[in-house]
Amino acid sequence: MTTLLRFVVTLMICIAVKVSSSANRNPVHLTENTYSTVLVAINENVAEDLRLLDYIKEIFSDASARLYEATNQRASFSDVTILIPKTWSRNVTSERANTERYDIANVIVDEANPDYGDGPYTKQPYGCGQKAEYIHLTPRWITDREYAVKYWGDSGKVVVHEWGHLQWGLFDEYPIEEDEHFYLDTNGRVEPSRCSESITGVSYDIDRGRFCNLDPDSGVLPGPGCRFYPNDHPDGVGTGSYMYANYLDTVLNFCHDDPNGDSESRHSAMSLNKQNKQCAYRSAWDVMNSSADFDSVNPPQANMDTQPTFRVVQEAEFRSVLVLDLSNSMAINSRVEKQRQAAASYISSTLPNNSWVGIVEFNNGAKVITPLTQIVDDQSRQDLTNMIPTNLALHTCIGCGLRTGIEVLENSQFGDAAGGIIFLTTDGEETMAPWIRDVTDELVTKQVIVDTLAFSDAADPNLVQLSDDTGGQACWYSESGESTAIHDCFTASVTDRISSGQDALVQVSTHLVRQGK
Repeated sequence: MTTLLRFVVTLMICIAVKVSSSANRNPVHLTENTYSTVLVAINENVAEDLRLLDYIKEIFSDASARLYEATNQRASFSDVTILIPKTWSRNVTSERANTERYDIANVIVDEANPDYGDGPYTKQPYGCGQKAEYIHLTPRWITDREYAVKYWGDSGKVVVHEWGHLQWGLFDEYPIEEDEHFYLDTNGRVEPSRCSESITGVSYDIDRGRFCNLDPDSGVLPGPGCRFYPNDHPDGVGTGSYMYANYLDTVLNFCHDDPNGDSESRHSAMSLNKQNKQCAYRSAWDVMNSSADFDSVNPPQANMDTQPTFRVVQEAEFRSVLVLDLSNSMAINSRVEKQRQAAASYISSTLPNNSWVGIVEFNNGAKVITPLTQIVDDQSRQDLTNMIPTNLALHTCIGCGLRTGIEVLENSQFGDAAGGIIFLTTDGEETMAPWIRDVTDELVTKQVIVDTLAFSDAADPNLVQLSDDTGGQACWYSESGESTAIHDCFTASVTDRISSGQDALVQVSTHLVRQGK
């Protein structure tokens, strides 16, 4: 069956129930007023340009200082890692990526999205107060400074605006829909939608080419072509808000509803904007103060050094070890044959060229079937497929398989296991030591990611926790006749982790029931 036919058949019979969550992204926490381990990743389709690295450092240095000011001395960036693609020259950096991957980056650098052009944006599919997926920046926005500042304002302030979306689940405070540009306040006065109301400006009818609604006491909303244009000059007023007009020189804060706070950053609860609609009219600061970053933690710290440190690491080749259950119970419902077929498809069709794969079997103990081997052509794929084991034995020593998987990753030209993936399949509870709990700390310390596939409800319940602890994904195969969860899980282990330009099989559906962090 051809790859295209497999794609069509899968598309027809499968229902996708994969759980997508911001928890799958690179974890970023605010500790002692600084965000550490922020990950910025450059897509492999972006042409090599060392200016990108210099400007990313410059922009995030500025953003750190701006963030510190905007959060009233409560947050800044302490370190930022920049991940460059493996398609770039090897002499750009000597440091190889470990657990850093493009698919989990907090900020991605990629070509323009047709819907946004070169404008920065945040993929924000979740509700108020929930962390978003990632910030998207384009190479032109980063390197063409005159262009970026002309259309979006200070780049550091733009990053702070997007960070509001990403980290705290804030929404834009500027009007978007046609009927959102003006409203009547409680006194019946006409007000432009903005935050805060201290921001001054002019109302202008772009359809008729004239000023409109000069009398706020008229009680009559302006026509559909009328727009409010904030004053953008040193004499302007209004220090809030970053989620409304970060491009204004006067804007330095997020809007708040503290009666004792800066009156020029006071939240406008009646403005017709997404922040009010999505967050039940709560101010940006109210939402921020409810987050784990500021809820009774990270009080203001004066005179902090806001200059972050930067690391540049290069994407490594994809490395995985199949750790396969060969215990006697795998004979039930032809599980061992299904395991073999899925592993064969993984090797022959899913893994991209130049990736590395090893095979380990476990039952009474664990055995290396093949060390980490690079896939270079169809013959190497076939040779590896022919080595997939099927002979069964009595016990189930999952810990044995995990430790042997670590050894396969370490005993390779890469020299360590960090960033490698163990894909573990099993259908039963462990019956021999070492137990999963005995190996988990070692896996976490050595930065090994573990994806798990459980056959049936009898599989060990600790598998999901193992994937959570190591940043992997957990899958479950119900053994339903219509389920393709086995193949889908093998495929997702690769396609969820590589850049769009690599030649892996397209994933169209899955029966994943939970993913790791």
